[in-house]
Amino acid sequence: MNNKDINFLNNIKESCTICNGKGYSLREEDSHLLFEDCACVKTILYKGNLLISGIPARYIDWDISKLTEEFKKTNKESGAYDYIINYIDNIKQNIIEGISFWMASPPGLAKSSISSYIIKQAITCGYNGCYCTMAKLVSQKFKDIDDEESFINEVVYKADIIVIEEFEKVYLKEESSFLNHKYYEIISDFYDAKKAIILTSNKTKKEIYKTLPSYIIDRLETIDYIPICGKSGRIN
Repeated sequence: MNNKDINFLNNIKESCTICNGKGYSLREEDSHLLFEDCACVKTILYKGNLLISGIPARYIDWDISKLTEEFKKTNKESGAYDYIINYIDNIKQNIIEGISFWMASPPGLAKSSISSYIIKQAITCGYNGCYCTMAKLVSQKFKDIDDEESFINEVVYKADIIVIEEFEKVYLKEESSFLNHKYYEIISDFYDAKKAIILTSNKTKKEIYKTLPSYIIDRLETIDYIPICGKSGRIN
């Protein structure tokens, strides 16, 4: 975690009106004073786990109920909203079966919020989650190529469900390039391990497929494609 995340967690304790920032309370039992963790400590531990998974702090407290009625209506007609809700309602089974999907839309239509919420639900159910960008994954793949205790091996591959944001924002060269190989290796490893993956992109499938080699497209065709519709603008 970075300093911003640590400050975010510290603020939970410092602003607690129950323990007044101490993190504990005292109670008397059989003439003895006992120290007890305040409820804010449990909150810190839970939200700390969410931050460790990579979920940005801005999405930690976001709830699916915050989607606007306009968003729900528009995406209900396309089937996208019902797909997302069904995925959340059946999160355990989807993780066990490695069910993956790809959300595509212009920026500002809650893809990051929704995918963060799904990771939160998975962690609440006792699973390990990981939230990152494809650019970071590819970069770490190169950086940790000979490190068995790398971010890729210890965090990503051990996660039960993985969000890969902006997976189209990696410039792939000719089909035989080493970069293409590492990109494909990531997608293929998750596919072979039956990992539940949520991909997000700001471009449509048709646009992205024009930039990808056929062997990567072949893997992506095994993932449900869910285009998100509506007006541009952040969903609070």
